Amino acid sequence: MPGRVCRVEHPGIKLPASRSQLARLGERLARDEERSGDLDLYEETLDAYDQAQVFVKEILDNTDWSAAVGGLAVTGRTKSIDTLLQKLQRTPGLRLPYIHDIAGVRVVADFTLTTQGVFARGLCGSFDVEDKLIDRIRSPQSGYRALHLVTFVSGIPVEIQLRTRLQSLWADVFERLADSVGRQIRYGEPPDHDADDDADKTVEIVEGLELLSTGVIAEVEKLDDQLAPLRPLLEQERLGPLLEAVDFEDAGIPPGTDVLAWVADLELRAREAKEELERQLLRVAEVLQRPSAEGEGA
Repeated sequence: MPGRVCRVEHPGIKLPASRSQLARLGERLARDEERSGDLDLYEETLDAYDQAQVFVKEILDNTDWSAAVGGLAVTGRTKSIDTLLQKLQRTPGLRLPYIHDIAGVRVVADFTLTTQGVFARGLCGSFDVEDKLIDRIRSPQSGYRALHLVTFVSGIPVEIQLRTRLQSLWADVFERLADSVGRQIRYGEPPDHDADDDADKTVEIVEGLELLSTGVIAEVEKLDDQLAPLRPLLEQERLGPLLEAVDFEDAGIPPGTDVLAWVADLELRAREAKEELERQLLRVAEVLQRPSAEGEGA
């Protein structure tokens, strides 16, 4: 459980215009009807969002998480002008000041599914969070799995994403694929393809990655989560007395099985599967990165 995090207040950060003015700004930009000064106001608005995410990141950076989770990395980003403009154009009726992921802070750690949920609920109780947790673990979006919450800095929304290492590696791979075949695949839309491309093959790759996340990775993380409470007992050789109280025949384990060795082997195989998935995702990410090395990065 994270330590106490103060409510988010920063009087030095504020939007350069009212919400209604910014909503009209977004509408004009989406229709490609900008007026004189619109692009300057747009840049000032994104600068305010950037200050807000930096502020939230600093709070998280200065909080001691060591008792809660290991291997934690906190990063922040604000959508680029082009990316945000594409989102406004792609979604008619979407109003600029009500987009909650313009500014974002990402927390990646060696979470189990249980500690990821505890961590997220702890942040919800510590920050001034709107509504409730956005659970993409139970309800994945185009294969994307994570936990999200939205806090506010002087009225500016900042989305906090919490991912396990596997969830984050998968998301990086899918993001790079989206840069290649069309960012709309993140919203369940079909990929782009040229006349010379094999459209069916591209769709198969996208669907295969989605299934990898919602099938293989989800099951590996579920098993890892179930085994997590047993690991300290295995390391301290204290699991035996606990196992004596379990009816393993009902669990489908044959009589005479060395249950302690069976659990230890299962834990080892789960850990190896998790590590192998991480290695494979890193390799795929590297391959997808190579073509963009000569041009604009992801």
